[in-house]
Amino acid sequence: FHEALSILEPLVVDEPECFECWLSLGHTLSEVKQLARATSCYKKGMDIRPHDPDALLNYYHTQQQVIDWDERDVLFQRLKTVTEEQLSQRHLTTVGPYYSLLSPF
Repeated sequence: FHEALSILEPLVVDEPECFECWLSLGHTLSEVKQLARATSCYKKGMDIRPHDPDALLNYYHTQQQVIDWDERDVLFQRLKTVTEEQLSQRHLTTVGPYYSLLSPF
């Protein structure tokens, strides 16, 4: 993961509007348990694509891991709405069984 960090960290500086770069950096930071930094990366991803369900889910999940409940209710409602929309369209949901155990679905 450290090699990935050495690539992704400069990449987000060079390409600050690259949604995929921010999410990849967030995933990598999560893997090395740098959760506060991962949360910031997912937040940046949400700033770029406010309605992206993957960014929302990862941000919500890292907020749970660092026990930051300030936005929990708002984030949960957004996740619930996204999940209901995906189900109504017969799409696979972003929220999988594991995440549903962590939230009051």
